[in-house]
Amino acid sequence: MKQGSLFDQLFALCAGLDIPLFLRSCWCTVPMTDEATAMTTTDERRVTYRWIAAGLTSASLANIAAWFFWPPLPPIAEPIDRLVLAVQCAAGIGIVALIMMQGLWRLPDTPQAEDPFANAESRAWKINQRVYTNTLEQALIFVPIYLALSIRMPPDQARMLPAMMTIWCAGRLLFWVGYRHSLNARAIGMDWTTVTAMLAAGWLVLTFF
Repeated sequence: MKQGSLFDQLFALCAGLDIPLFLRSCWCTVPMTDEATAMTTTDERRVTYRWIAAGLTSASLANIAAWFFWPPLPPIAEPIDRLVLAVQCAAGIGIVALIMMQGLWRLPDTPQAEDPFANAESRAWKINQRVYTNTLEQALIFVPIYLALSIRMPPDQARMLPAMMTIWCAGRLLFWVGYRHSLNARAIGMDWTTVTAMLAAGWLVLTFF
């Protein structure tokens, strides 16, 4: 009996039942029809869109809540003083990156992972590496905008500097946790990161008008 033929027979017996298409594609060697493939792709996209919608909604609510409820700070009139505050808050990025880096030690991973050219790292290690790299990439976008905004923002809104940095760093951690859960779940943390960066960029642009 050829490998997989048992599952093929089960598939044939259950073809008329309401079995999720993703189970058929995983368990059976019988090729899926174009219609079944299209339905599976559509269902997967719908799930992805739901995760993205949840991320965008929660990220927007987090930033709105910070605007109204973040503890106030005395007005900081001098731009240089606001910049100093922003630089201190930006240390949060370094702390988050340092935490993530602890998941990149090769010794606790698979024995073959000690050779960086063997491509033998575990899935968990590869996820940690992708999260770490993506965090550095996102920081290159956010930090210049964040520092420029600290110079140009109104003195009485300096309290938003620690608020935005907190939300951004929380987004990075949510991205990491979500990635370890599933590919779709990483959307929430990515949305927290992106929405915060876009709000900061929009605010910065408005200060020029």
